[in-house]
Amino acid sequence: MTRWTLIFSSLYLADLRELPIFDRARVQASVATSLGDEPDRPGRHRRPLKSPVSWCPEATWRLRIGEYRVFYRLENGCAEVLRVRLKGRRTTEEMGPR
Repeated sequence: MTRWTLIFSSLYLADLRELPIFDRARVQASVATSLGDEPDRPGRHRRPLKSPVSWCPEATWRLRIGEYRVFYRLENGCAEVLRVRLKGRRTTEEMGPR
């Protein structure tokens, strides 16, 4: 198993700072575990996006962590983590910036 390099965008880090501390730790741990080894393998909690998201067009994949969604893209052995948003009952398009 090849280990992928994780790159965190400034927007992801800003989103992360807005999360409650307990959720922040859970999201960080899940991102490190799920995206470090096989971010390109669809699974129960991770899948490629069917179409671009208007507020995060560079994202090509989505990771589900409870009520949160982490959007990322893959390129040359790197997984660039772009955003984390609370989903709740909103659609992916509605989860964008307020």
